[in-house]
Amino acid sequence: MRITISCFLVNTKFTIKSLRFFDKKSIFVYTWIKGFLFLQKQKMWFNISEYQNQVIKEIEDKLSNVNKLYLEVVGNCIDQSDFSRIIPEFPADMWKRIFANFKYDLEVFFCVRAEDILDEDKQWEWWREFKDFLTIYLKKIENQYGTKPHIVINGIDVENMYDLVFWFETYFQKQGYRVWEKYKNRAYETSMSRLLSEDWFGNDDHIPTSKKLILVCGLTPESGKLTTAAAQIYQDKEIWIESNYAKLDPIPDCNEDKNSARNIAAQALDLCALHQYGLDDIIENRNVLEKSEEKLKFLRKFYESLNIAIPEKIDDFTVGKINIKESIEDSVSRFLQEEVKKADSPIFQEKLIELKENLK
Repeated sequence: MRITISCFLVNTKFTIKSLRFFDKKSIFVYTWIKGFLFLQKQKMWFNISEYQNQVIKEIEDKLSNVNKLYLEVVGNCIDQSDFSRIIPEFPADMWKRIFANFKYDLEVFFCVRAEDILDEDKQWEWWREFKDFLTIYLKKIENQYGTKPHIVINGIDVENMYDLVFWFETYFQKQGYRVWEKYKNRAYETSMSRLLSEDWFGNDDHIPTSKKLILVCGLTPESGKLTTAAAQIYQDKEIWIESNYAKLDPIPDCNEDKNSARNIAAQALDLCALHQYGLDDIIENRNVLEKSEEKLKFLRKFYESLNIAIPEKIDDFTVGKINIKESIEDSVSRFLQEEVKKADSPIFQEKLIELKENLK
C-alpha cells in the first residue's frame, strides 16, 4: 500500500493499470487520493464562497459612497452557464446567490433596443415569438430577484415607426410592467456639453427608484445599458441625488496582451451574446477591446463634466473580476471549438476562428 501511494506521488504518469498486482484496498486508496488532489486543485483555482464574498464586499463598498449604484450586469442576468464554460467551477446561478443578500434593497432595469422592435427585416411571426420570449424572460427575472423589472426602451427615434414602439409599451404596461423611453443619441460621438442638456439626456424619462442598488440588464451588449445608467446619473444629479456606475463582469477584458486568454474569452462571450439574438450585422465590424476603450473615454469625460472623481482604468468600474490563478487557455480553446462547430453564420464562425488562431 505504501509502495502504491509513493509511486503515485512521485510518478505523475502512474495509472490504475499499474495497480493490477496490488490488492483492492490499495486501488481504493489510490483512487481516493487522486480524487482528493484533483478537488484540492479545483478549490485552489476557484473557491465559490470566497468569490461570492468578494463580490458582495465590492458592491457594498461601492454602495457606501453613494445614494444609488447603477450596476451593469454583463451577459445573461438569469443564467451564467457561459462563464461556467470558461471557469468550470463557476455556478450557473451565481448572480442569484449574490443578490439574495441585497433582495430588500434592489431594483432591476431591463434594457431593450428600439431597433429590435422596429426591424423591418423581421417577420411578424418572429415579432410574436420575441414578445412571448420577453414575457417569459421578464417573469424569470421577477422570480429570481423578487422584484418586477422596469423595461427601458433605448434608442427611440420618434420620427421612425414610433407607433410600433408605443404598441410595445402598451402591451407590457397591460402586463403590469413600468415602461420607460430613452431617445436616440450618439453618446460616444456627441460633445459632452450637448449630451448633458435638456435636449439629450435631460429629455429621456427619469426612472424613479426607491432602492439603492439598481441592476441594469439586457439581452445583448448593445442593449444600451451604459447610456441608461449615464442618463440616470445625470438626471439624479439634477435633483441632488448622488449616484454612480459600476459593471459586474467576471472576465473583463484587460490592459494585458490583447491575445491573452482573458481577452480572447471576453471577446468570445461578447460575440456569442450578439449572435444568440441575431445581431450578426454588428459582429462583422466588432472590436470588443476598442469598444471598451471607447466606453472608458466616454466615462472619463462624463465624470469630469459632472465633477465626479475620475477612475484611471476600466477595472476601477468593474466588480466581480475573477483573479485567475491558473491557465485558462485550454478551456477557452475548447469553448471556441464548440462554438465554431455549431455556428450557423459564416460571419460569426469566421470571427470565432480568428479568435482561436490568435489565442496564446
